[in-house]
Amino acid sequence: MKLNGIVLTTFLLIVNLYAVENPEDVKPTIQNGKGLFVLLDDTSWISQIVAEAYILGAVDGIILRKRALRALCGNTVDKALLTMPMGVKIEQVMSIVHQFLKDNPKDLYKPSVALIRQSLLRAFGQYDIAGY
Repeated sequence: MKLNGIVLTTFLLIVNLYAVENPEDVKPTIQNGKGLFVLLDDTSWISQIVAEAYILGAVDGIILRKRALRALCGNTVDKALLTMPMGVKIEQVMSIVHQFLKDNPKDLYKPSVALIRQSLLRAFGQYDIAGY
């Protein structure tokens, strides 16, 4: 039973990472950049808390649970998909992601996890070994 859950989760992650839609037709949900941008752009405390929790979860999943993600992305070298400098605050991370989404409106149809990772890679001067 546990194996079925792992297979299903892996399948859903693959579909989410490589789903390509017409950018104009994308409805804003937190799983895509458009929805994350709407949340980050909203200054209400509830939107900020939801965006913060989502970004923290994405960063946690990318950094701490990297083995499955690395294999999924075809990364055969032993390098992390993302490293964070010591002392980075969540407010800085949210600002980096928000600015990246503002600067790249053509990419808002992409999965928000990939956009979060891409924004942090660029901000911290790291090379994208996963290729997305």
